[in-house]
Amino acid sequence: MMNDDWTPDFVKIAPRSIEDDDPLKLTPNAMSLEGLQAIYRNPGLPLTTRMRAMMAAVPYESPKLIATAIVNEGSSAELLERRLKRIELIEAKQRQQLRSSLRCLDCLIAGSAEYRGQFESPSFWC
Repeated sequence: MMNDDWTPDFVKIAPRSIEDDDPLKLTPNAMSLEGLQAIYRNPGLPLTTRMRAMMAAVPYESPKLIATAIVNEGSSAELLERRLKRIELIEAKQRQQLRSSLRCLDCLIAGSAEYRGQFESPSFWC
């Protein structure tokens, strides 16, 4: 059997208690914010460690200042319905303009007087 007497004293690790190994003394169900707060409130830790914990905790301790829009146009369903109707009107107008352009193009391509005579209405010509 080997004996541990041959190791020098500076190599031997002294037994430690759990309280010594846990300087923060957090409960088992502690949240991460509580851990950060325990770190930055512990004067025994280096200042740089405490500062990093403070910076990490800021978003969880103070509210963000952001711009918010307040919409007074009624419900979102009404707004969506109005916008869909507007899109439908725009598309109908575009279809009508396209048909009119195609008719004018047909007349220009045909170019004959008898063809033009069939379409006497002033609203037909571009």
